[in-house]
Amino acid sequence: MKCDAEIIIIGMGPIGLLSALLIARQGINVIIVDKRHDYFQESRSIGIHPPLLDYFESIGILPTMLAEGNIIKETHVHLNKKQLFKVELDLLETKNKFVLTLPQNQTENILLTEIKRLKNVDILRGKTLHAIKQNLDYATSYFNDGSSFTSKFVLGCDGKNSTVRDSIGIDYDGQPYSDSYCMADFNNTNMPQEIANIILHREGLVESLPLPNNKRRWVIRTGKKHKQTITPTEFKNIIERRKPATSSIGEQISELRYFHASRFIADRFFNNRVILLGDAAHVISPIGGQGMNLGWIATASFSQIIKQCLQSNFDFSETLKIFESEQKKFARLTIRRSEKNMSFGRPSSTLTVRANLLKILSQSFYKNTLIKEFTMGNIELKN
Repeated sequence: MKCDAEIIIIGMGPIGLLSALLIARQGINVIIVDKRHDYFQESRSIGIHPPLLDYFESIGILPTMLAEGNIIKETHVHLNKKQLFKVELDLLETKNKFVLTLPQNQTENILLTEIKRLKNVDILRGKTLHAIKQNLDYATSYFNDGSSFTSKFVLGCDGKNSTVRDSIGIDYDGQPYSDSYCMADFNNTNMPQEIANIILHREGLVESLPLPNNKRRWVIRTGKKHKQTITPTEFKNIIERRKPATSSIGEQISELRYFHASRFIADRFFNNRVILLGDAAHVISPIGGQGMNLGWIATASFSQIIKQCLQSNFDFSETLKIFESEQKKFARLTIRRSEKNMSFGRPSSTLTVRANLLKILSQSFYKNTLIKEFTMGNIELKN
């Protein structure tokens, strides 16, 4: 049977796009498909951690990201309205000793621009996956418009509610946490753009994260159920009650978005010729901003084995089992890390004790360990 492409990627978010770029650069023919007709325009995921910045430098796209992004060199941690300590990222062992904030729509556009330079990638929009059927040699993806494509492998990069995962019968185990949040982007006023702020308040967490073009994202722990809403005025009033007096909020420039933190992990990360990446394989709490980075780590790892898996008569199943084992280990580690990040932002009678413990760690022999926890600095990626 003749393949339409060697690889078909379902999902055109940051994980799917990086997958297409890394695989196509090896001379492999790729079709990438998304159900959306239009390009994504919201900021959503914004944080890119130092190990990924080093990796993006190695593949030549970091300069464009830096030109469009905002560099964070320090994080200031507050207890209620008083600054408790700061985390300086120049102690990192990575080449790029900072976190970059870059709205997800801009990240996707950078990756898409690089993909469009290649002649062996077909980009198809407005096509919804219906089912996948596979045998020992091929996988065929069927779409609701009646079209179908046959490939050697299919990558499921289609998010938490993955049709790819459902099509191949892989269980997705997990549960929501009790933590609900609300966020919005604002114009910045008087706050330094290289400093992020984390406020551990008796009412709940506040994060203030600088964005490009002198903007800020504010995130609050609401303590309300996911589908309940607060008004923009209530949102600003909550921030005013919790933030230090020295910081101020500018004009709101995006709609309020609500999210309920959860953790899920797929029972398997592959089934024969179908592989799950990103949120299709695992979902972690967004507090700490490590979910998208975790998906990219798996993408970078998979791109190193795909050419070998495509070789005739190669038993790729053992290679994919090793890949699955390694990525599950990373996923579980990152889930635990995000749970720790989230726990520090919960209202509690022990908040002061926990916050001061963090301060002690930040000034002790464990300082570097703490910084690595915040920035995924204990992960090394190879190109």
